[in-house]
Amino acid sequence: MPLIKSQRQNYFEYHISSLNVAHEGCSGTVKVTAAQVAAMATTVAAVHSKSALDGPSLQDKVKELEGVHVPTRMMYCVRDVLMEDTALDYAEGCKRVQSLLVLFIRGNPTSYIDIEYAADNRFRRAFLSHPDVHLLGETSQSVIGLDGAFLKHKGADNIMLILVGRNGNLENIILAVAICPSEDEVNCAWFMRCCAAAGVDTSYLPGFSDRGSGIIAAATSLGINL
Repeated sequence: MPLIKSQRQNYFEYHISSLNVAHEGCSGTVKVTAAQVAAMATTVAAVHSKSALDGPSLQDKVKELEGVHVPTRMMYCVRDVLMEDTALDYAEGCKRVQSLLVLFIRGNPTSYIDIEYAADNRFRRAFLSHPDVHLLGETSQSVIGLDGAFLKHKGADNIMLILVGRNGNLENIILAVAICPSEDEVNCAWFMRCCAAAGVDTSYLPGFSDRGSGIIAAATSLGINL
């Protein structure tokens, strides 16, 4: 881009005589910023769906779907920022659990719910059964499964307990779910009593579990055959 100085007397401006915008032979590339990566729909969806996703895996996904290379260190920073944002929403989300379950039971009156709060009125645990749990129990195979799993949300310390049935097509069906503080005997026994209140008779059904000490102790105390 050559510059030409004005030839007029006492005039010191410069003028561009020509400009080549093609940049032939230039090897430079545009670098993406962390804010731009955090705003990408691909990045947000990937982090929110799996908080344990590591930097290189997230890096490959953004490269594949967005066509942008993001340095590994920047990708980890972006992931942490997105996780902090979602963690701030978790407490507010818990406040809506009761209202959401109440609305669900209005539309599905055959479901069963149970909600408990701690002494400080904070959410403690909640239970929800499948609306057709009675029908599924009559038409499914005579076997159930009990399992516990950590919630994937970074801001959640709770456990999810799941009761699984199996239909005639050898497909697993979730009969009931619960969110509770831990997978100990007290919470597992509460979950099993809620299942019974929802209409799942576990007294005669053989069950499979993840062999956690809380589930086994609760099943033993309630006479459930694992």
